[in-house]
Amino acid sequence: MSRFAFAEGPAQYRPFQLQKRLFRVLGYYPGDERLVHWGMLLVLFFHYWSQVMLIYWEGKHAWIKIGEGDLQPALEGICPTPSRFGGILKCCILIWKRKQLKQLLDTLKGWFDREEPREKKINQWATYWGYQFTYWELMFTHLTCVFYCLLPVAAMLFHFVKQPDEPRIYILPFKLALPFDYCKSPVFEITYIIMCYIAYPPIFMMAGGDGLFIGVCLLISSQYRIVQRELEALGQSTDIDYHGEVTAEENDHIFEQLKLIA
Repeated sequence: MSRFAFAEGPAQYRPFQLQKRLFRVLGYYPGDERLVHWGMLLVLFFHYWSQVMLIYWEGKHAWIKIGEGDLQPALEGICPTPSRFGGILKCCILIWKRKQLKQLLDTLKGWFDREEPREKKINQWATYWGYQFTYWELMFTHLTCVFYCLLPVAAMLFHFVKQPDEPRIYILPFKLALPFDYCKSPVFEITYIIMCYIAYPPIFMMAGGDGLFIGVCLLISSQYRIVQRELEALGQSTDIDYHGEVTAEENDHIFEQLKLIA
């Protein structure tokens, strides 16, 4: 996890560093001109297709349980589905609006690259908190995913230790209505490993999408803070006790300062 979370040196304070890594794990970052490699198109398709199939299997399982009058397993099984659906929808919108988003991200990075020394602290404040928000959301969603993947293993081991003479039980990380019988070896083990793998894309979707939104908002707000500081400095550079008429030289000075702020 630290590989995704921590950058070294000045790179840590570059805008959208962590968000970019999370999206590239999925296969595509909306701020890129094109895919890093054509093979990433297959990665992108697999990640999104696998999430759609999980939503379908979870929904089918819930529908079957509701039909049987067993509401609790239905609710337990469909619990991860809204987060999964929200992550897919969010990333699809970002890809759909990728041209406008890239233009916005390039503009924000341009502001960052052309910063004055007095603006550096404010910009670092914005990128730092955008980084921290993304990192901690990634950590919490990662721990949730680990819980989902390891809890069935613990339950199966407990059953094996306590009741070794009983038939083996088969529990997947998610409650699904799969189109095949997975309750046999080695089908179960292969299915379990695949399910653990495809459980992870939603955490990158959520952390990357939310982190990108928060990062953009913070960088835009930092520009308003910079303008506020510049206007305050401009006000302090004039004599506040002077109530006479503004001279042409003073007017030109203020106009030039406002152009610099803009």
